[in-house]
Amino acid sequence: MPTQHAKDNSEHVKELNRRLHELDAAYVGLGKSDDFEELFRIIHSPGWTTWPEVFLVNALVDAAESNVRDAQRLRKALLEGARAIGEESGE
Repeated sequence: MPTQHAKDNSEHVKELNRRLHELDAAYVGLGKSDDFEELFRIIHSPGWTTWPEVFLVNALVDAAESNVRDAQRLRKALLEGARAIGEESGE
C-alpha cells in the first residue's frame, strides 16, 4: 500500500509535537500535588463522615481510579501505535 504524507511543510508534526509536550506536562502535573495529604488528614478527623458522604466519596474515588487506569492504557496504546508506525515506515 503506498504511503501518503501530509504536504503542509511538516506543520502537522509541529502541532502534534506541541500537543504531546502539553500532554506530557499534564501527566507530570498530576503527580505534583499535596491534595492527597490533605485528604488523608480530613478523612481521619473525628466525626468524618456520614454513610451517604462515605458512599459519595467512594464513588468519586472509584471514578478517579478508573480514569487513571484509562489514562495509563491510552498512554501505552499511543506509544505502541507510534512505535508500530515507525517500524512500518522504517524509522
